[in-house]
Amino acid sequence: MRKLLFFGVLLTVFVACNNSRQHTIAELLQEPTAGEMVSTYGEVCHVCHCTSKRCLLVNENMQCILVEWKDSTKKFSQALMRRNIKVSGTLKSKVLSRKRVEEMLEHAKEHESAVKINESQRILKWMDDNGKSSYTSYYIECLDYKEID
Repeated sequence: MRKLLFFGVLLTVFVACNNSRQHTIAELLQEPTAGEMVSTYGEVCHVCHCTSKRCLLVNENMQCILVEWKDSTKKFSQALMRRNIKVSGTLKSKVLSRKRVEEMLEHAKEHESAVKINESQRILKWMDDNGKSSYTSYYIECLDYKEID
């Protein structure tokens, strides 16, 4: 009975961990579903210098998505810069105010991060074009990653 129970738990964990769908960054941004288990891939174009808890993945069209560790003890290495990785985790959302996006833009300019500058400017333009004072941003709460070729 114990062996059967153990096998059942093991099978449940295996299915849950492999139940995330592979997405491109463009697909995640086009049809986001917060709370969904996802995996995606891209080039690391930024690793947060302050805490190393976050990185930005970018695709060939300069679309990017933030990846943030769920486990507060884990960090992204600066050595991942310009490397391709595949991440798995939960897609999350957060609402950004205009003030927050403007702060992000200033921070990006201070660190000379072209991708972050472009993304902040794109969000501000969208807010202006749509008469909005906030923007819903999506990010991946990372459970695991691996380098890919």
